[in-house]
Amino acid sequence: MLTGATRGRHAAALAAHLLRGDTNAEVEVLEPRHLAAEDLPGQLAELLAGAAHGRTARPLYHVHANPDPAVRPPTPSEMEDFWCRLEAELGLAQQPYVAVAHVKHGRRHEHRVYALVRPDGATIDLGHDYARREKVARCWEFDHALSWSPGCHERAVLRALETERPDVHAALLDAGYGLGGRPVGSLTPRERAIEERTGVSLSGLRAQALEVWRHSDDGRSFEAGLATQGLRLAQGDRAPVLVDGTGTAHRLAGLLSGAARTAGRAPIRAAEVRARVADLRLPSLEEARRAIRLSGQPALAVVAAARMSVSHEWDKAAAENCGAGASPAAGSGSAARDDSLRRQHGLRRVEAQIAGLTAEALELRDRVRHARRALGDADAAIEIRRCKARRAEIVPELLRLAELESRLRQGHPLPGPTSLDDSPPLAAAAADGSEHATATPHGTRPMAAETPPRELSGSASPSTVCRRSPSLVSSSTPMP
Repeated sequence: MLTGATRGRHAAALAAHLLRGDTNAEVEVLEPRHLAAEDLPGQLAELLAGAAHGRTARPLYHVHANPDPAVRPPTPSEMEDFWCRLEAELGLAQQPYVAVAHVKHGRRHEHRVYALVRPDGATIDLGHDYARREKVARCWEFDHALSWSPGCHERAVLRALETERPDVHAALLDAGYGLGGRPVGSLTPRERAIEERTGVSLSGLRAQALEVWRHSDDGRSFEAGLATQGLRLAQGDRAPVLVDGTGTAHRLAGLLSGAARTAGRAPIRAAEVRARVADLRLPSLEEARRAIRLSGQPALAVVAAARMSVSHEWDKAAAENCGAGASPAAGSGSAARDDSLRRQHGLRRVEAQIAGLTAEALELRDRVRHARRALGDADAAIEIRRCKARRAEIVPELLRLAELESRLRQGHPLPGPTSLDDSPPLAAAAADGSEHATATPHGTRPMAAETPPRELSGSASPSTVCRRSPSLVSSSTPMP
């Protein structure tokens, strides 16, 4: 039996999670205990209200029990026996609960949410509940003649069973239990929930942070490298945090340590992280999130995540078919293949637009940051207004392009030239000059001048869609 548990107080969010039909093939609300409400949200609200007199900020205990898929599924009576053992171990035998059963990937598992506050106001002690749940699972597996499931607290379980259940202890030793290394999951339940909520891959985020860390030697170069990836540093309650494009904060030391462990490199200590960023004046978490909202960074994060998902084989095929301006449809054996290639190269055009606008947005952000150091200067105030006006044009366009890119990846037909060409010019901000200037194939000119020619206007023939405009690489800011 594999178990997991979390504590909290958000009954409505927990009800929405337990009733999700998109991630579960079947959802069955089981009989609750000591609760009068008829539906699950009402039962959880009643559970939370009944624990309001307790002195704890997290009165709900959510436990899920997952039978090992490698062994036979347990019978209902065997599952009930497991819950009875767990309640006896943790002191939950008389506590009200709600119960839900899910079927996912052909396997049935059960959830229970208990109230941790007793009628007298005392809170149930759940100290070392991870090891205690594993101990219950090993005894349950032994008594029902089931195979052993792996655990993370094998040594602690063996020490407890040596006196409580010598027969189970001996059987575990005979099976080599506790001799292997402790298994380490790639994501904790909390991290997995964050990944599902934000859509940001934590493994990709770790790899990005580690790569920037390895190629920086001080705090400023580290911060600048993260900025090119659409990431920001901020000061958390206790330690520096990394804020992604959705505004979610990740503990910087934990992120880098996990990335180093995954890559098989030397561990990165928290002291090293603090020393690296000691010369920086980090904004607060709220300031960093406010800056992300003002800069439209969520759109940039979605775009960056989508661009990272392009496979190497796709890029290689596009490069081969676009080489020397050859038409990708030449020599194609079928109309279906022609359509597929046109979609691929249309996607390359959209990615080129995204890259140019993203570089320009990052440059605008840096120009605003620089101008804010001289807010008393009238020219600086004018510069900030111009940059914000241009940024307000870029963010909706990035969202439109991200949606178009997503549709192309899903196999939708390539839009006509009008759909691809009705975007603002793909211009990168010039690095010099008192006025915000737009780089074009004909030089630079102030943003207030007439609109320069569109980079992707004209024919949408597949032989030209992969050619990138000079304006896409003219910015001094590296592409994310």
